Amino acid sequence: MRLVFLYQPVKNLKESLAFYRDELGFEEAWREGEHTAALKLSDSNVRLMIEDIDEGYGPGGVFLVDSVDEFFKENQRKLDFLQEPVDIPPGRYAIFQDNSGNPIRILDFTNEQLGGEIMPLVDITIGHLNDQQRRKIARGISDVLTENGIPEDTVNILFRHVSDKEVAKGGGYFPYWNEDDEAGN
Repeated sequence: MRLVFLYQPVKNLKESLAFYRDELGFEEAWREGEHTAALKLSDSNVRLMIEDIDEGYGPGGVFLVDSVDEFFKENQRKLDFLQEPVDIPPGRYAIFQDNSGNPIRILDFTNEQLGGEIMPLVDITIGHLNDQQRRKIARGISDVLTENGIPEDTVNILFRHVSDKEVAKGGGYFPYWNEDDEAGN
């Protein structure tokens, strides 16, 4: 298990982003829809994930595991799971609690299973896109897949929003990979 996010439920995503960015100086790393965003913490690969959809379990760590389903299968009798494994855009997600009642969230980036094989993920990290722009890009990717004999329903397309400042720097944040991991640090 590796800590990848600190999860913080918030009342209003827009107001909370303004607070963390403008008052505390955090940079937005990415945004998932209208309810979830991640912020960069200085000198850390861990991101602060804020979300205005309250699960009711409170704040806590989010840990990356190889397979949420395998972790659940191996530990379901000895751990108290609050949320059994569910699909999320990049993979699977579950929540269990420690012996003091604190939530421990786990996730993986395995994507959906298709016929025993992992479904490829096209992860697009870009500045703000409206729905029409997202559909146009998705249609273009779908056309390329079809032209190459790959059924479009075998690939997930995930759009992530990063701040305009990140786009201007020519990059964004891929939440489960970083240059330090590649270098073996």
